[in-house]
Order: sequence, then structure tokens, then C-alpha cells
Amino acid sequence: LSADTGAAGTGAADTGAAGTEAASVDDTQRTLVLRAASCVSCGSNLEWLRQLLADTGRADTGEADTGRADTGADTGAQADKLSYSQIDALAAQASPGAGGLLWAPWLAGERSPFTDANARGTLVGASHATGRAELSRAVMEGVAHSVRALLERVLTEAHPTELLVCGGVTKSAVWMQVLADVLGIPLTVAPDAENAGARGAALLAGQRSGLGWFDSLNPPGFAPRGRSFLPTADGPTRRLLERQHALHLKLHATLRETFRGLAEAEAEYSIERAREKV
Repeated sequence: LSADTGAAGTGAADTGAAGTEAASVDDTQRTLVLRAASCVSCGSNLEWLRQLLADTGRADTGEADTGRADTGADTGAQADKLSYSQIDALAAQASPGAGGLLWAPWLAGERSPFTDANARGTLVGASHATGRAELSRAVMEGVAHSVRALLERVLTEAHPTELLVCGGVTKSAVWMQVLADVLGIPLTVAPDAENAGARGAALLAGQRSGLGWFDSLNPPGFAPRGRSFLPTADGPTRRLLERQHALHLKLHATLRETFRGLAEAEAEYSIERAREKV
């Protein structure tokens, strides 16, 4: 969960939320500083996308080896959704930048780095050329931009050389590479994700200011490490993603009043319909 440079952990929980955490130690006063931030909807964006694309045909999804390990066949309501591997294969077909698309992953509002219960998922830049592949990649990139926005708030002073990542996103090699490219930071999978929280708590409690077990936030061999993903070194791709991230950061301020107006209009409509039934 940490590194000497002020590392962070990022992950998608079962609720679809994701968060970033950073820890650093003041060497003068041995004061441990823990910063954390989380967004409302991350993994749930993929669930929404799987259902949205379920009935549009599956012949062109490819089923290529994208590095995701499916746990088994879908059952019940899941059977109508595209599989995670199919979404991965679609996203892998699209170029970086998703053909000029920006996706804001605020399907259930947002709480960080801004708070707005009225915010909603937003797709900007759709054209006649936009297909399922571009939409799939845009959703992955949109979540990655939101995670980067959190990191930029949390890691105000640290400049990590590596991030350990846990959660559902680590099951997708495609999404992990997208995340590395957008963040511009090497990522390493924390394979023992189920115990990541407990390990992090033990690491923090075991500092010299506490139980005295550890002398650093990155004791050798403490955290298991899995596959690593390096950000792209391709110059045009880096510049494209940087420009898109700058635009992503402006989206909420641009759309705040629109979100509020839509929420008020829907609420008024629901009230009027309810009155008709009385």
C-alpha cells in the first residue's frame, strides 16, 4: 500500500467505489500523515456498460486474451450482460483517447474531489464514428481520469515512482494499462487483495511512533507484488491523455448547473405525476 516516495493504494470495492490512500512520515517529529479520498462510482461503471451493451450483439467483441481471468459463467440476470472479457476485448480495439470521447463516471453523483449528488455520468464527443469499442475504452479512461484527480488532491507533495493497486480493476490487463497510461505512473498489482486493508493497518500501527515493528513505510518483503504495468512511452499518446485529463477536470464546473437543472426538472415532474394519482 505504500512506498518510500509517498506511495498510494488504489482499488475498486464491491460497491463499485474506488479510493486512493497515501501515507508519509515526518522524519523530524515522526508524525504519520494519512490522506484518503474516494469516488462514488468506478467499478459500477463497467457493470452499467455491460448491461447497456448486452442487447446490441456480440459478434465483434473478439474474445481475445486480454489478461482478465473470468471466475466462471454468468448466471441468472448476469447471463444477459456482456462478459468482462468481452468488454476488455472491445476496449482493446479502440485507440487511446477513445476516438475523441470523454466519459465522466458520476453515475450516482460524486463526493470527491468535488461533492455533488446531482452529478451524473456524461459522455462528451460522440459522433457517427462512435461504436461499442470507443465507448468501452472511454468508460475505462473516464474512471482512470477520476482516480488521477483524486491522486492529485491526495499526493500534493509526494511524487510516487510506483503505485500498488488492488480491487476488481486488477483482473483486467486492459484496464490496468489504461490506468497506468492516464496516471503516468508505473502500477503493480497487489495480488493478496483480500488482506490489503489488514496489511496496511498493521504497517501503519507498526511504525516506530507506534508498536515499533517497522522503520519505514516500505519494509522489504512486507507486501506481495504481482504483475507490473508501465505507462506508455509514446509521445503522442502521452500528450493526448494529458490534454484530455485537463478537459476532464473542467467538466463538472461546466456542467454543474445543467446537473442541478435536470435534477430539479425530474423532481418536479415526479411530484406532478404523484399528485395526479391522489
